[in-house]
Amino acid sequence: MLGGVVIIRSLLNRMRVRLPSLDVTDAETVNAATAALRSKRQAASLPPPEDEVNEEVLLRAQRRDRVTSYIRDKPQESSRLLKVWLAEE
Repeated sequence: MLGGVVIIRSLLNRMRVRLPSLDVTDAETVNAATAALRSKRQAASLPPPEDEVNEEVLLRAQRRDRVTSYIRDKPQESSRLLKVWLAEE
């Protein structure tokens, strides 16, 4: 296993791309790089999660919320309803 680690590490070191060192004092280069990163971040914004959710899932969630609120608001009536449903089966 140690030999495998050494071989993989040497391969990764060969593949490593050496970037030229940047002169930090060059303000234009730093500003251009910062502006490029900001534009990439804005271009890579994700759509809201509601756009990706299936309509059937949304309907189930709404139905579940309505049932939950009904049970909270009217516990006596909901218990009677459950008893009737269980008696029918």
